[in-house]
Amino acid sequence: MGATNNSIAAQFVLGMANLVFPSYEIQRWQTVLVAYLVAILAAVINIWGPHLLNRLARFILVWNITAFFITVVVLLATNDHKQSASFVFVEFQNFTGWDRAMAAIVGILQACFGMCCYDAPSHMTEEMKSASKQAPQAIIMSVVLGAVTGFAFLLVLCFCIGDIATTQ
Repeated sequence: MGATNNSIAAQFVLGMANLVFPSYEIQRWQTVLVAYLVAILAAVINIWGPHLLNRLARFILVWNITAFFITVVVLLATNDHKQSASFVFVEFQNFTGWDRAMAAIVGILQACFGMCCYDAPSHMTEEMKSASKQAPQAIIMSVVLGAVTGFAFLLVLCFCIGDIATTQ
């Protein structure tokens, strides 16, 4: 999971650089170096800043919750051309070139990514006072919260998606 997070963070940073500077072209080696930088930064924080981890974790929690609500509200408020409920819940459009089953499986992968939050609580069991009771609660709560927020965000994105024919 660490390599995945480093890769996602690197792609995010380089993607933001490309967004700000459209002439900038992302190279694969740059993604690797930024991923290494993210890993080194995480190691430095864990080695020399363990006293900051509790405050950092609380800040990140508040940041994520706030960012989730701001993003949902802004998307819903600024989109004037929302899709119909039948578009979101009934229609299935496949422009991938694969058959419907394969396209559905690939599409489901992204929705499931928000529910893979059980990894962190399972690694934290050594530091819990009552791990046999708190670890299962934390794991279940993280999956439930990931499923609820992931589903809500997916619904918002599906309702706010633009005309697919014009974006191809």
